[in-house]
Amino acid sequence: MVSFKKTQFSTENILVFLLFAFSLVAVVAEWRENHLFTVLYKPTIAVFLIALYWLSSKRRNPIFIICCIFLLAASVLMMNPSMLFVILGVISIVIFRILLIVLILKLQRVKKTGIAILAVMPFLSIFSYLLINSEGLPANSYTVIIIQNVVVAVALGIIASLYINQYLSNNTVWLFIFGILYASLYFLLLIEKCFLVKFPLSHFEPLIMILHVCCYYSFYKYVRDIEDKSDFVTLS
Repeated sequence: MVSFKKTQFSTENILVFLLFAFSLVAVVAEWRENHLFTVLYKPTIAVFLIALYWLSSKRRNPIFIICCIFLLAASVLMMNPSMLFVILGVISIVIFRILLIVLILKLQRVKKTGIAILAVMPFLSIFSYLLINSEGLPANSYTVIIIQNVVVAVALGIIASLYINQYLSNNTVWLFIFGILYASLYFLLLIEKCFLVKFPLSHFEPLIMILHVCCYYSFYKYVRDIEDKSDFVTLS
């Protein structure tokens, strides 16, 4: 039994090392304008997250796994420039963002909904301001970005409200790290879509890639941390 735990722990550490090693190689490759790793980057991150969670978690929450599957689907679908695949990719990423909210609410209950609603407003205002003042954005992109703005603002509002309500016994710092990275990643993507459509993105893509892996790894750590704390409380 002891040797099995050690093997599992070692396997998890190896996967984490490979995840960030691959991310580093992909970032350097993108910086050198070698786009092969960029194409494989996001799908690979999703696969790593599924493998990590499956090996480390006793609960194996299906919502987390489905989240990663939709993240994987969105990454693969967006590789194809065909309008059908792009639409399916956008639908997948919206479902993924909604499932993130569902999982957070399942793991941590928001008792004061008024604070959560108030916390949503600043994020929604900033995102809406950027969208209203966008330059060169295709007309058919507005509806998609509005939906994503609302979904991401709700997620960030919930995270902010959980931060404000420190009475929660199972608070974890990983949720707030995820919130900061998630907001930074989406803000940068929104700036890119709304204002930098006509500019080359080679200078921004490495930063987006770094935020991407750190953001979703921190969400994985948040889910595992909550599960471990809940298991400890149950045992005690």
